[in-house]
Amino acid sequence: MKRSVSKAFAYRLLHPKLTVLITSASKDGEVNVATFAWCMPTSFSPPLLAVSIAPERYTYKLIKETGEFGVNIPSWKLLRETFACGRESGEEVNKIAKYGLKLMKPKKIKVPLLANCVANMECVVKAELKTGDHVLFVGEIVEAYAEKELFDKCWDLSKVKLIYHVGGNRFTTLVSEITLVS
Repeated sequence: MKRSVSKAFAYRLLHPKLTVLITSASKDGEVNVATFAWCMPTSFSPPLLAVSIAPERYTYKLIKETGEFGVNIPSWKLLRETFACGRESGEEVNKIAKYGLKLMKPKKIKVPLLANCVANMECVVKAELKTGDHVLFVGEIVEAYAEKELFDKCWDLSKVKLIYHVGGNRFTTLVSEITLVS
């Protein structure tokens, strides 16, 4: 038997969601990192992804300022840091230094990436869409990197455990992979 789900929590019916760390920077080079689960691909050609960010967030302000952002995919080894980066604002604390994150120089954008992560994408904003209390930034992926032993057209889940947000302070990871034969 099904029960009614509050509209306030209906979005969690779509969870768990892959958790990413978004890097952004001011024009002066001040770098910020924040945790997001509302990130998804939207196009193969050109390669586009979207991330949903509340306008009151510091990340929103920095992406609006520069038109660029990094998407960094942490492994389970960075669970505590990933959770912590979503709990406080980069306007008040340097989360990169506080949590021991290492910056990596990008090739095509000015916003640094996180070397500690198993994959990274450099994105340039192509569109914005206000969606209620959030803004959807659509970014073109202009460069992408992944640890070679973990990714070859898809993740080797026997070697890497990615972080998935369940809701609130609850996270999970995938424990097995199933390949369907058509």
